[in-house]
Amino acid sequence: MKSGFDLVKWANTEDARMALLHAVAIQDIVEQLPRGRAHVIHMPSSLFAAATVYIVFSLAGVTTVNLPRTIVWQDVLFPKTESGIGLGGLGTSAMDSETKRYIRGERSPSGTPGTTRNLLYELNSMQKLFRCLSSQWGIAHDMEDIVDQWIALCH
Repeated sequence: MKSGFDLVKWANTEDARMALLHAVAIQDIVEQLPRGRAHVIHMPSSLFAAATVYIVFSLAGVTTVNLPRTIVWQDVLFPKTESGIGLGGLGTSAMDSETKRYIRGERSPSGTPGTTRNLLYELNSMQKLFRCLSSQWGIAHDMEDIVDQWIALCH
């Protein structure tokens, strides 16, 4: 561990929540690809990056997350854009998307959670994806071993 780096503090930042949205999207893309298409060169490293984000949240004690039901990617990529521009100065929280509210760490005004994900379960699913990828990319086998060690740290 790098001294001075606080996992819990980072896991509660806007950057961490944006990283988590990207990690979930990466995992979803890899899982939905037909097996022949999932073997492109960037898949193991992308999936490993997603696993890294999941493990940081898990080690910070955040194993279950409530994500927006629908992600507005413009709000993830450009989180500082004001949604109230051109609307006569209406309050931003009333006009903000569920994605922007999630990034800021706010609860949904309706009180209904979007999608719930158990990150430890997702990490176990990723292990299986690494096994599939390792037949094409040997590095995926090493990545699977590291993810396995990370999961052991969480138990």
